[in-house]
Amino acid sequence: MTIIHQLTKAIDILLEANLFEPSVLENAQREYRDLMSEEPVISKVKAYTREVRLDDFWMSVLNNTKTPNLIQIEKCLLILSHGNASLEKGFSVNRDVLVDNLTEDSLRGQSLIYDAVQDAGGIFKVDV
Repeated sequence: MTIIHQLTKAIDILLEANLFEPSVLENAQREYRDLMSEEPVISKVKAYTREVRLDDFWMSVLNNTKTPNLIQIEKCLLILSHGNASLEKGFSVNRDVLVDNLTEDSLRGQSLIYDAVQDAGGIFKVDV
């Protein structure tokens, strides 16, 4: 499925959900087609790597363009992308428990304990 078809499908879903006015969605689709016909944009898209956050990438592509409807739609769609939320939460927890000279086994143990407490519903619901 090409990127144009993916956006078209997303726009159809947004239309069915009545999240945007039909005119905003139609204009966003037109702005996207126009934007994707520009050589500098095509080059940026081809050069994209997964090391760059998707929201940062698209906002850099859309920066300084006259695509207000597309920017509105992209922001909505990018907010939905939360597939790494649990992974990022893990990074946050690790940062909170890191102490100088903390061994890897201790860190792993603290992480397991933290997850068990969260699964139990909080510190006051842990059976000891």
